[in-house]
Amino acid sequence: MTINKGWKYAIVKIGEADGSDVCELVELYPLGPSGEYNTFCRARMCSLEDLHMATRDIERDGTNLWFWENGEFTYDAEESWWDWKRNKQRDGLVGGQHIVTIEQAEGTDDCFVPIPDELLEELDWEEGDEILIEETEICEPWGEHRGFTLANLSKPEGHLSKNTKDELYKEGVYKIAERLHMHANGTGDISPDDEKKYRAYLQWRLDTWETTGNEFDAYMKCLIETALGGEV
Repeated sequence: MTINKGWKYAIVKIGEADGSDVCELVELYPLGPSGEYNTFCRARMCSLEDLHMATRDIERDGTNLWFWENGEFTYDAEESWWDWKRNKQRDGLVGGQHIVTIEQAEGTDDCFVPIPDELLEELDWEEGDEILIEETEICEPWGEHRGFTLANLSKPEGHLSKNTKDELYKEGVYKIAERLHMHANGTGDISPDDEKKYRAYLQWRLDTWETTGNEFDAYMKCLIETALGGEV
Protein backbone atom coordinates (compact mmCIF):
# COMPACT_ATOMS: atom_id res chain seq x y z
CA MET A 1 0.00 0.00 0.00
CA THR A 2 1.34 3.44 -0.92
CA ILE A 3 0.97 6.17 1.68
CA ASN A 4 0.79 9.68 0.24
CA LYS A 5 2.71 12.26 2.22
CA GLY A 6 1.52 15.69 1.09
CA TRP A 7 -0.79 17.78 -1.03
CA LYS A 8 -0.39 18.32 -4.76
CA TYR A 9 -1.90 20.25 -7.66
CA ALA A 10 -4.33 18.52 -10.02
CA ILE A 11 -6.65 19.09 -12.95
CA VAL A 12 -10.03 17.70 -11.85
CA LYS A 13 -12.93 17.01 -14.18
CA ILE A 14 -16.03 18.76 -12.87
CA GLY A 15 -18.37 18.54 -15.86
CA GLU A 16 -18.91 18.21 -19.60
CA ALA A 17 -19.84 20.76 -22.28
CA ASP A 18 -20.13 20.36 -26.06
CA GLY A 19 -18.56 16.91 -25.89
CA SER A 20 -15.51 18.09 -23.98
CA ASP A 21 -14.45 17.81 -20.35
CA VAL A 22 -14.73 20.88 -18.12
CA CYS A 23 -11.91 20.96 -15.56
CA GLU A 24 -10.65 23.03 -12.65
CA LEU A 25 -7.16 23.48 -11.25
CA VAL A 26 -7.25 22.44 -7.57
CA GLU A 27 -5.10 21.42 -4.64
CA LEU A 28 -5.57 17.78 -3.62
CA TYR A 29 -5.08 16.58 -0.05
CA PRO A 30 -4.58 12.96 1.13
CA LEU A 31 -7.22 12.80 3.85
CA GLY A 32 -8.57 9.31 3.09
CA PRO A 33 -8.28 6.53 5.71
CA SER A 34 -5.20 5.11 3.95
CA GLY A 35 -3.85 8.40 2.63
CA GLU A 36 -5.98 8.59 -0.50
CA TYR A 37 -6.35 11.97 -2.21
CA ASN A 38 -10.06 12.47 -1.53
CA THR A 39 -10.25 16.19 -0.65
CA PHE A 40 -9.70 19.29 -2.78
CA CYS A 41 -9.78 23.06 -2.49
CA ARG A 42 -9.25 26.08 -4.71
CA ALA A 43 -5.71 26.22 -6.09
CA ARG A 44 -3.48 28.98 -4.76
CA MET A 45 -0.43 30.16 -6.70
CA CYS A 46 1.86 32.76 -5.20
CA SER A 47 5.15 32.18 -6.97
CA LEU A 48 6.81 30.89 -10.11
CA GLU A 49 7.80 27.78 -8.17
CA ASP A 50 4.09 27.09 -7.51
CA LEU A 51 3.48 27.25 -11.26
CA HIS A 52 6.36 24.83 -11.92
CA MET A 53 5.04 22.47 -9.23
CA ALA A 54 1.55 22.52 -10.77
CA THR A 55 3.02 21.75 -14.20
CA ARG A 56 4.99 18.79 -12.86
CA ASP A 57 2.02 17.36 -10.92
CA ILE A 58 -0.39 17.65 -13.84
CA GLU A 59 2.05 16.25 -16.42
CA ARG A 60 2.66 13.29 -14.11
CA ASP A 61 -0.96 12.53 -13.12
CA GLY A 62 -3.06 13.75 -16.06
CA THR A 63 -6.73 14.62 -15.54
CA ASN A 64 -8.23 13.42 -12.25
CA LEU A 65 -11.55 11.62 -12.89
CA TRP A 66 -12.06 10.16 -9.42
CA PHE A 67 -14.29 12.96 -8.11
CA TRP A 68 -16.36 12.99 -11.31
CA GLU A 69 -16.89 9.21 -11.17
CA ASN A 70 -17.59 9.01 -7.44
CA GLY A 71 -19.70 12.07 -6.70
CA GLU A 72 -21.55 15.13 -7.95
CA PHE A 73 -20.41 18.74 -8.37
CA THR A 74 -22.64 21.76 -7.76
CA TYR A 75 -21.59 25.37 -8.26
CA ASP A 76 -21.87 27.74 -5.27
CA ALA A 77 -22.40 31.18 -6.78
CA GLU A 78 -21.88 32.90 -3.44
CA GLU A 79 -18.46 31.29 -2.99
CA SER A 80 -17.72 31.25 -6.73
CA TRP A 81 -16.51 27.69 -6.28
CA TRP A 82 -17.56 24.09 -6.53
CA ASP A 83 -19.17 21.93 -3.86
CA TRP A 84 -18.77 18.18 -4.19
CA LYS A 85 -20.84 15.43 -2.58
CA ARG A 86 -19.78 11.82 -2.72
CA ASN A 87 -22.24 9.24 -4.02
CA LYS A 88 -23.99 7.31 -1.28
CA GLN A 89 -22.01 4.22 -0.33
CA ARG A 90 -23.52 0.90 0.56
CA ASP A 91 -23.17 0.07 4.21
CA GLY A 92 -20.90 -2.85 5.00
CA LEU A 93 -17.29 -3.94 5.10
CA VAL A 94 -15.34 -2.28 2.30
CA GLY A 95 -11.58 -2.66 1.95
CA GLY A 96 -11.22 -3.74 5.57
CA GLN A 97 -13.23 -0.73 6.80
CA HIS A 98 -16.76 -0.67 8.14
CA ILE A 99 -18.82 1.81 6.09
CA VAL A 100 -22.06 3.02 7.71
CA THR A 101 -24.52 5.83 7.00
CA ILE A 102 -25.18 8.55 9.56
CA GLU A 103 -28.89 8.45 10.39
CA GLN A 104 -31.27 10.98 11.93
CA ALA A 105 -33.41 9.95 14.86
CA GLU A 106 -37.11 10.08 14.03
CA GLY A 107 -38.84 13.23 15.25
CA THR A 108 -35.63 14.95 16.43
CA ASP A 109 -32.62 16.79 15.05
CA ASP A 110 -30.27 14.26 16.68
CA CYS A 111 -28.09 12.06 14.50
CA PHE A 112 -26.54 8.70 15.29
CA VAL A 113 -24.10 6.25 13.77
CA PRO A 114 -25.30 2.63 13.77
CA ILE A 115 -22.56 0.15 14.71
CA PRO A 116 -22.64 -3.00 12.53
CA ASP A 117 -23.44 -6.28 14.30
CA GLU A 118 -20.19 -7.88 13.12
CA LEU A 119 -18.18 -5.01 14.63
CA LEU A 120 -20.08 -5.28 17.92
CA GLU A 121 -19.22 -8.98 17.97
CA GLU A 122 -15.54 -8.27 17.31
CA LEU A 123 -15.43 -5.72 20.14
CA ASP A 124 -17.60 -7.85 22.44
CA TRP A 125 -19.95 -4.87 22.94
CA GLU A 126 -23.61 -5.37 23.75
CA GLU A 127 -26.83 -3.42 23.28
CA GLY A 128 -27.31 -1.05 26.18
CA ASP A 129 -23.59 -0.49 26.83
CA GLU A 130 -22.66 3.12 27.62
CA ILE A 131 -20.30 4.52 24.95
CA LEU A 132 -18.13 7.61 25.44
CA ILE A 133 -17.33 9.52 22.23
CA GLU A 134 -14.46 12.01 22.31
CA GLU A 135 -13.00 14.19 19.58
CA THR A 136 -9.28 13.77 18.98
CA GLU A 137 -6.45 14.36 16.52
CA ILE A 138 -5.55 11.20 14.60
CA CYS A 139 -1.93 10.89 13.48
CA GLU A 140 -1.30 9.21 10.14
CA PRO A 141 1.99 8.75 8.24
CA TRP A 142 0.93 11.63 5.97
CA GLY A 143 -0.24 14.01 8.72
CA GLU A 144 -2.94 14.67 11.31
CA HIS A 145 -6.71 14.97 10.95
CA ARG A 146 -9.73 15.25 13.21
CA GLY A 147 -11.38 12.07 14.37
CA PHE A 148 -13.22 10.43 17.24
CA THR A 149 -12.51 7.70 19.78
CA LEU A 150 -15.16 5.40 21.23
CA ALA A 151 -14.77 3.86 24.69
CA ASN A 152 -17.15 1.37 26.25
CA LEU A 153 -17.78 2.56 29.83
CA SER A 154 -19.86 -0.52 30.61
CA LYS A 155 -16.90 -2.89 30.27
CA PRO A 156 -14.37 -3.28 33.11
CA GLU A 157 -10.85 -1.97 32.64
CA GLY A 158 -8.75 -4.54 30.82
CA HIS A 159 -11.74 -6.04 29.00
CA LEU A 160 -10.58 -7.97 25.95
CA SER A 161 -12.49 -8.25 22.70
CA LYS A 162 -13.41 -11.62 21.22
CA ASN A 163 -10.80 -11.16 18.47
CA THR A 164 -8.07 -10.45 21.02
CA LYS A 165 -9.02 -13.50 23.05
CA ASP A 166 -8.95 -15.65 19.92
CA GLU A 167 -5.50 -14.33 18.96
CA LEU A 168 -4.09 -14.94 22.45
CA TYR A 169 -5.67 -18.39 22.58
CA LYS A 170 -3.67 -19.31 19.47
CA GLU A 171 -0.53 -17.93 21.09
CA GLY A 172 -1.03 -20.24 24.05
CA VAL A 173 -1.15 -19.88 27.85
CA TYR A 174 2.33 -21.36 28.33
CA LYS A 175 4.03 -18.91 25.95
CA ILE A 176 2.19 -15.92 27.42
CA ALA A 177 3.05 -16.94 31.00
CA GLU A 178 6.68 -17.50 29.97
CA ARG A 179 6.88 -13.97 28.54
CA LEU A 180 5.52 -12.50 31.77
CA HIS A 181 8.04 -14.53 33.79
CA MET A 182 10.93 -13.36 31.61
CA HIS A 183 9.71 -9.77 31.84
CA ALA A 184 9.56 -10.01 35.66
CA ASN A 185 13.09 -11.49 35.65
CA GLY A 186 14.42 -8.71 33.48
CA THR A 187 15.38 -11.19 30.76
CA GLY A 188 12.49 -10.29 28.46
CA ASP A 189 11.07 -7.07 27.16
CA ILE A 190 7.36 -6.56 26.51
CA SER A 191 5.53 -3.27 26.15
CA PRO A 192 3.28 -1.97 28.96
CA ASP A 193 0.25 -2.45 26.68
CA ASP A 194 1.18 -6.08 25.95
CA GLU A 195 1.80 -6.77 29.63
CA LYS A 196 -1.62 -5.36 30.47
CA LYS A 197 -3.23 -7.41 27.70
CA TYR A 198 -1.44 -10.64 28.73
CA ARG A 199 -2.41 -10.21 32.38
CA ALA A 200 -6.04 -9.48 31.47
CA TYR A 201 -6.15 -12.60 29.30
CA LEU A 202 -4.64 -14.88 31.94
CA GLN A 203 -6.99 -13.45 34.58
CA TRP A 204 -9.94 -14.13 32.28
CA ARG A 205 -8.75 -17.70 31.75
CA LEU A 206 -8.41 -18.13 35.50
CA ASP A 207 -11.86 -16.65 36.20
CA THR A 208 -13.49 -18.96 33.64
CA TRP A 209 -11.39 -22.02 34.47
CA GLU A 210 -13.17 -25.36 34.28
CA THR A 211 -11.04 -27.97 35.98
CA THR A 212 -10.84 -31.52 34.67
CA GLY A 213 -8.94 -32.82 37.66
CA ASN A 214 -5.96 -34.14 35.68
CA GLU A 215 -2.33 -33.33 36.48
CA PHE A 216 -1.70 -31.19 33.39
CA ASP A 217 -4.80 -29.14 34.14
CA ALA A 218 -3.53 -28.41 37.65
CA TYR A 219 -0.10 -27.50 36.28
CA MET A 220 -1.54 -24.99 33.78
CA LYS A 221 -3.67 -23.36 36.46
CA CYS A 222 -0.65 -23.04 38.72
CA LEU A 223 1.34 -21.58 35.84
CA ILE A 224 -1.29 -18.86 35.34
CA GLU A 225 -1.50 -18.05 39.05
CA THR A 226 2.30 -17.79 39.27
CA ALA A 227 2.47 -15.51 36.23
CA LEU A 228 -0.25 -13.23 37.59
CA GLY A 229 1.45 -13.12 40.98
CA GLY A 230 4.69 -11.99 39.40
CA GLU A 231 6.56 -14.84 41.08
CA VAL A 232 9.66 -16.32 39.46
